[in-house]
Amino acid sequence: RVEAKKAAALKAAADAERAQRLRERTNAASSAIGRDLREETELARRQAAEKRQEAKRAEKALMQEHNKRLQAIKKNAAARTKVAPPTVSTTPLPKKGKVK
Repeated sequence: RVEAKKAAALKAAADAERAQRLRERTNAASSAIGRDLREETELARRQAAEKRQEAKRAEKALMQEHNKRLQAIKKNAAARTKVAPPTVSTTPLPKKGKVK
């Protein structure tokens, strides 16, 4: 009976130790998975922010280009509609017979 009790106690201790080791491994794996997940999430967040910044920069550059073109078009239109300065003097000539 004593031998059986000792054997049962040793088996219980070994089982408890095995269970503890398994819990530790599980916790470590879970922590590693959580850490990896957090890192991946942070990386994805950073990449998304960079993409947004890049899109903003591209949109800004596009708008600048568009505005330059608009200015050029306006400038050309203004130059075309501008009246050419007279080539001959437009001061009225004195009328005949009215010289004092």
